[in-house]
Amino acid sequence: MIFFARMFLEVMIEMHIFLHSLSISLSTLMGNEAFYYKRTKGNNIMEQARKEKLEQIVALVDDLMVDPDLDIEYCVPEVSTTAESCDVSGEPYILIKYVISVNNVHTRKIRLTETYLRNTPEEIRNLITFSAEEFKGEIDSVEIG
Repeated sequence: MIFFARMFLEVMIEMHIFLHSLSISLSTLMGNEAFYYKRTKGNNIMEQARKEKLEQIVALVDDLMVDPDLDIEYCVPEVSTTAESCDVSGEPYILIKYVISVNNVHTRKIRLTETYLRNTPEEIRNLITFSAEEFKGEIDSVEIG
């Protein structure tokens, strides 16, 4: 019985998310304002946790990346936006620039997708560090030979 109640609740939540995306509130259809309030409050908590995780990632990457050849720019809305052309409505990303000379700049954009954000901030830092080192190695092998 509990299993069916849990499934019903999950289906109702998924329906609410779907209807909310269509700008129709399930609470309006059901006349249950408490349900809508709890769901909205839950979204705010999730958004706050996501923001805190992104802040941790930016801080960890800042502390670790000390390579003078690499410039790090951030496009993480509400956390850090140092990228020149940051689209604040899109996915957050970290831009790595490898400046060989004034006219020879290579870039790699690391998008912080929801799949990426399932990892811990430390794991994400390690992935970004590995990607930056790999990127620098690729450019060096092409430029230097």
